[in-house]
Amino acid sequence: VAIVDSKNMVMITWAVMEGGKSGMIMLIPDSLVAETGEEVVETEDAVKIRKTGGSRTICGYRCEEYEVTEEDGKMVSNVWATDDLKLPGNTKLMDNQQGMPRSYGQGKIKGAILASETYEKGNLTTKSEVTKIDLNAEHSISVAGVSLIQMDMGKWGQKKKK
Repeated sequence: VAIVDSKNMVMITWAVMEGGKSGMIMLIPDSLVAETGEEVVETEDAVKIRKTGGSRTICGYRCEEYEVTEEDGKMVSNVWATDDLKLPGNTKLMDNQQGMPRSYGQGKIKGAILASETYEKGNLTTKSEVTKIDLNAEHSISVAGVSLIQMDMGKWGQKKKK
């Protein structure tokens, strides 16, 4: 489970495993790059992104399909994104990312990602899809029973003093 709260600038992630639920809570600075002094490393050669020309409708939004190839072809993802959905919130959060989390492409995939399928060596390993979009919804999520540790994302990338 991953929750990004752009209003309160916090991200909570946890997993259910044998023995219970554990995860982390992280305060997110306005600009992670500015806080850490870390520059984004271009991975142009490591990740290949190709717009397939395919599309599908997800939650009423027309999504363009992209094929993302990583790790010398060992990992291939099909990603569906729409540029029509504008999510409210802090646009600095997660480098202007909208929709599902992503770490590939450096902006080559346009818009909010609403679905993805990832294959490793031809086998489906992960699949996710947005099933409902309600920009006016109010909700609460309980972390009861989840063992959380607090992480400081503002210190990521900083060199330790020797």
